[in-house]
Amino acid sequence: MLLDQFEIQFGLLRSRIKRIIIFVNQIIDEEGAQPDNKLGYTFKNKDERLAQFKKISSNYFEEEYEPSRGNGFSKIIDFNLEGTARYSNLIDQECLNVVRDNIDIGPKEKFHKKAPEGE
Repeated sequence: MLLDQFEIQFGLLRSRIKRIIIFVNQIIDEEGAQPDNKLGYTFKNKDERLAQFKKISSNYFEEEYEPSRGNGFSKIIDFNLEGTARYSNLIDQECLNVVRDNIDIGPKEKFHKKAPEGE
């Protein structure tokens, strides 16, 4: 079980590092990052690049780093997805709508009860 967890963590880490290396190389090839005395480097489209970086630095497996078949891992919730896909299609959309009417499900693993109206 512990080896399964290490395999998962290393797979996620390797996947993220692979995407970041590709991202950095892409910036250098396309724009040629310019040295800056204060910040290190500057580049064009900073807001767009930050949004791209946020997306690629999230936890998901690249195909070559997915857990092996013998691993006891089975994904139940993936907060990178939306709708019923977030819950591996184990929950019907109708049930999900009922839950969302009563609980505000944030982007992370926290559940926040909605405040009563008028407060």
